[in-house]
Amino acid sequence: MTYTPRLQEHPGLAPANNKGSPSSVRARLDFPLVALLLCLGALVAVEVLLGPQRRPSGDNAWPFRWALDLARGGPIYWSGVDGNRTFPDLLFSFIAALLPGGDRYDRWLDYYYAILTLSIWASLLMLATVLYPDKERRFAFVSLASALLLGIAVVFPFWDTWIMAPGNHGGSIPAVLIVISIFLLDARRNRYGTLLTALYILMCAGLVMANRYLALIVIIPLFMCGLIVRQTWFDKVLASAETCLAASLGFVAFYALNTSHFFRLVAAGHHPPFEDATSMAWWFGRFYKELDQIGSVTNKAQILAGVVIIALAIAYGTSRLIASKLAGNKLAGKMDAQAALAVFVAASGLISFLFVLVIVDDQGDWHYRYLTVPLTISMFALAAAAIRIPSSMRRACLVAPFVMLVPATYILLSGSSNYAAAADYEKSFRQDVDRLSIVLMQHDHRTVHSGLANYWIANEVTARAPNIRLLSVGNGLVYRPYNNNAAELCHADVSFVLVYAPLDEPNGDPRVDLSVFPPQTSTSLKLGRFGIVKVLFYDSGVLDDRVVKPALAAARREFPSFSCKR
Repeated sequence: MTYTPRLQEHPGLAPANNKGSPSSVRARLDFPLVALLLCLGALVAVEVLLGPQRRPSGDNAWPFRWALDLARGGPIYWSGVDGNRTFPDLLFSFIAALLPGGDRYDRWLDYYYAILTLSIWASLLMLATVLYPDKERRFAFVSLASALLLGIAVVFPFWDTWIMAPGNHGGSIPAVLIVISIFLLDARRNRYGTLLTALYILMCAGLVMANRYLALIVIIPLFMCGLIVRQTWFDKVLASAETCLAASLGFVAFYALNTSHFFRLVAAGHHPPFEDATSMAWWFGRFYKELDQIGSVTNKAQILAGVVIIALAIAYGTSRLIASKLAGNKLAGKMDAQAALAVFVAASGLISFLFVLVIVDDQGDWHYRYLTVPLTISMFALAAAAIRIPSSMRRACLVAPFVMLVPATYILLSGSSNYAAAADYEKSFRQDVDRLSIVLMQHDHRTVHSGLANYWIANEVTARAPNIRLLSVGNGLVYRPYNNNAAELCHADVSFVLVYAPLDEPNGDPRVDLSVFPPQTSTSLKLGRFGIVKVLFYDSGVLDDRVVKPALAAARREFPSFSCKR
């Protein structure tokens, strides 16, 4: 008897002219996987190739230095670490520093972007597994969500900057997606696994510990969804208790860190007094203030585009909630995790808008970095909404990575003005640093030079020049330990100072008071975006007595456990 392959019983799986061909079937089944891998490759390529060019500033260099300190096993005594830069940003930074060549800032930056992109993509796969029971919908969701993320990266570089730059809120996106996935999985199954519950509590606690802002836009929506989505009162109470326990553990860890000798978190944002919060005049004033703020930003069109995406996700989530209530259905039906995701995203977006409106006092484009996480999860919620379309259109979503490759390839090859300007800046800055190195070598005859500089200069030069180590100073040539490792002072043999030459210095850094004691000699040269800077040469013993030793004493007062062998 001749064996007939079972695939012939399903003619839709094979071409009509070659029904029993396993290779034909394999080709059709592998198409979604090829699409996903291609989309992943495009995401990583865009972020790794274009990401560093979009961020010439070295302001976010402190995660790089922190990671190197850990990798080298050196002591760490940080006195100023932003609360939004603890988890999991520093984990990614540390992994990047351990990779080959990770002790170089440019290579470390490439590694960081690649790790974060892969983490977001992997967490998307986990979310897709929870949302959809069949592979076709999972492939379509991840494909479309990745394409949307890639589109934002290419078309709106402002949001790409805040999504991917080290030390900003975007590093928490993978952790947020994993937390949402575990919550939706428990809601769908109506049963609780010990390991998943423990992971959920620990990751929620880590997010709260990392950032009080994340407690608002993640923990509160989870608490709300637990009351709305769960089917029985026992499940509602249990879900609420889990979330409250996670938040409590996170705040305890947050307090322990903030009172430890490891680092100090920067001051929290201001919140309104009770009498203001209950006054309509105050609220109207905040609305007018926000409208004026968004009208004066540099990247107005891109910021408004992000706000519109979040607003669409809020409208969609609200409509799903209303429709479910009118129909008398439970949101956490057997396979209705998509509705629960939409409600979570809507709550998160609304709270983020309120947070920016009420609490945030930042100015300019920096004002809107708090919308990074809501924007990202809003894109994913809208992608989930699109997968509700008919099967034929859903298969078309698998083509999204190929479609998105067209603008990505065009921008990569065309060398647009933004990227060309960034590349020119990078090249000119390195040339300026090389000239600075030559000037310093002529003075101290060393291959590695240690000095002091204004905060922004110190960050950027230290990150991009491996042979020049700079510590930031404030008024009166006093070492300012904000975002600096006090242990660096232990072996600092400084002999020069870099300061802004123009009177109207950028970024609002305090000017170094040169009247404290005059330098032996000085010269000027161009240094990147800072323009003309002054190089002031001092006797190293004078700087050691007047700056380094007082700074060491201040570090010991700030950190009683601080010790230094000199």
